[in-house]
Amino acid sequence: MLTVNKLPRRTAQQVTARRPGITTGFSTGSVLGTLYKSVFTVYRVAGALEKYVQTLEKQRKFDFLKNLYASVNGRTVDDAQMVEFFKMKFWM
Repeated sequence: MLTVNKLPRRTAQQVTARRPGITTGFSTGSVLGTLYKSVFTVYRVAGALEKYVQTLEKQRKFDFLKNLYASVNGRTVDDAQMVEFFKMKFWM
């Protein structure tokens, strides 16, 4: 049977003691928990958006997708980086 050695948990004081320049008013657990929830939420939203992009690709709405991606990135459709991306996605 495979056993896993668990490392002892460190307190916020132990973590900041090793890095004296870091002083926050938050406990380590709450900051990491909030970060985890934020990353998980972004992952779920990105997955949902990817489904919509796939649907639009199936409907061959490439002009709409190009305009959408360019505006989200703050660029124009004719920008060199956007054109390269669109060619990679076979939208051009």
